[in-house]
Formats: sequence, C-alpha cells, structure tokens
Amino acid sequence: MKGITVKLPDTTLRRLGQEARAIGRSVAALIRERLEAALRRGSRSVYEITSDLAGSVEGDRKAATNDRRRFAVVITICDTGPLVAYLNRNYPYHSWAVALLAVRVDLQVAAHWPRLRTLMARYQQMDLVDASIVVMSERHLRSKVLTVDPTDFSTYRRNNRQVIDFVAPPKS
Repeated sequence: MKGITVKLPDTTLRRLGQEARAIGRSVAALIRERLEAALRRGSRSVYEITSDLAGSVEGDRKAATNDRRRFAVVITICDTGPLVAYLNRNYPYHSWAVALLAVRVDLQVAAHWPRLRTLMARYQQMDLVDASIVVMSERHLRSKVLTVDPTDFSTYRRNNRQVIDFVAPPKS
C-alpha cells in the first residue's frame, strides 16, 4: 500500500480522532473507509478527489514533517449550486456535493466592490455571487471553483485573461 499525506483542519482531525477512538479503529482506517465508500457511491477516483490536497510519497514515513517535501494547498472556491445541493437532499447533485464539500466563506464584499462592479459590467450574465467567486479566485491563485454551472465559468476570466479552473458534476 502506498502512503498519502493529506492536510486537514484541526477540527476535522479532532472529530476523526474521536470517532476512530469510539469505534476502536485508526484515523487512517477511518479515512480509507470513507474514501472507499465515496467511490462505491459513484464518486471519482480517490486520486482525483484528493489530488489537489494530497501528495503521494514513497520511502520516509514521516514525509509530512520533512522540509524537502512540502505540498501546495489548492483552495476550492464554491459557487451557490453546490451549496444548495449540499443542503438539499432532493437536489440532483446532492450526493456529489456531500462527497466533495467543506464550507468556508471568505470574502468581504465592501472591500472588493470596485472589482465586483467591473466584473458584473463586463459579463452580462454575471451576478454578485459569481463576481465574488471570480474575485476570490484572483486572490487565491492556486484555486479551483466548485460549481454546477460550468457554462458561465467557462466564459469568466480572472485577472481579465486567465482561465478559471473549475470542478463540475458530470453531465447527466
């Protein structure tokens, strides 16, 4: 079996540790079971799900503490659709969103209002949420947008010319 290093927020790691202790399993075994369950539900491969957040290494088992092996974190910026899907069990993409989503809101609209207005003037179909997502992608260069609307995000550009990387559910 190959080792993989994943950066987790402290609160997530604490919750996993508590659950693992309660059922008498290791955290690694619990994470492995959850990823395998996601795959059985029809999610993409474990590699695809974690490729932006994890690095695979061979050899030294303490790779996460080795200064020579630093893994870049990719920030995923979420559009409204996946949030609705996450919260609404009846939404067509609910299971997809639940498998991929951890929520954090990180934009102060007032501070970025001039840029938001410029973007909304440039793209006729762009609303405040989409403009905010584009601005967040400009602030976090190594980011991907999580959306159920790939058409608009195929059109939008960050920093006026750069394509925005996004993740969308497969077309049904």
